[in-house]
Amino acid sequence: MKLNQLNYFIEVCNSMNITQAAKKLHISQPSLTVAIKNLEQELGVNLLLREKNKITLTSEGEFFRDQLYPILGNLENLKREMVSSGSNYNVLKMGIPPMIGSFLFPLLFSRFITQNPDIKLEIVEHGAMKSQELLLNEKLDLTFLIGESQLNSELIFTPISQRDLKLYINKKHALAEVERISIKDLKDVPLIMFNSEFYVSRIVKDTFNNYGINANIILETSQINTVTRFIREELAGSILIDGCIPDTENFKVIPIDEIAPITIGFAKKKRPFHDQQYQADDQVHQF
Repeated sequence: MKLNQLNYFIEVCNSMNITQAAKKLHISQPSLTVAIKNLEQELGVNLLLREKNKITLTSEGEFFRDQLYPILGNLENLKREMVSSGSNYNVLKMGIPPMIGSFLFPLLFSRFITQNPDIKLEIVEHGAMKSQELLLNEKLDLTFLIGESQLNSELIFTPISQRDLKLYINKKHALAEVERISIKDLKDVPLIMFNSEFYVSRIVKDTFNNYGINANIILETSQINTVTRFIREELAGSILIDGCIPDTENFKVIPIDEIAPITIGFAKKKRPFHDQQYQADDQVHQF
């Protein structure tokens, strides 16, 4: 087994889509397919079930995935420690949820690198719930989160700004003429939402439940590109953080009366990794 094969398999597990996994890995789809098949042949088991355009994990695939996660995590931690101790760079591993990263990261990255040239920045994209888990397990040094999420008592949260949650729909949608909307008016609107890994999804679902409404959620995903495509093709609307989709030329963005603004900030464990990383936190706070 080669390390790249293992990483390829884990990415397929995370995406559950060969095409999306290949894009994230920056390799061709046929190359990824061959790598997974070679891995299956070497192990002597089928890791994936392939049915038309859908893939699922076999029981052997699930077992292999669960065993690989801690192994690859330990290898990554070892790599980071060796890079940090063997060069002039300290490595800061930062979690950024896709919705936040789309508008926050470009500004953060340019200013951070300018002000901290001796720190190497690594970015990991996950939702708030997964990011907290990685932070608690010391897989991340800090992560951006929504302050209203159920923060673990071992974390310190520093607020940065507030943002509204708004309805994103295609400009051709019947509701595109309104300037504000009530959650009750969204009862029959097909919605695509981020999955349970993202705290924004929980906020939206709780709001619908508080008003006794069954949200018409037709799909849940972890990919901002999927959300954007569904809105662009008039398949669904979505409730997202204001500003998370930079190009809204064909979209209408509408405030929702019943959903309060959310607080965006960064979290870190109360116990520091490295002194220089805490100095870097101070730089992040400026944003």
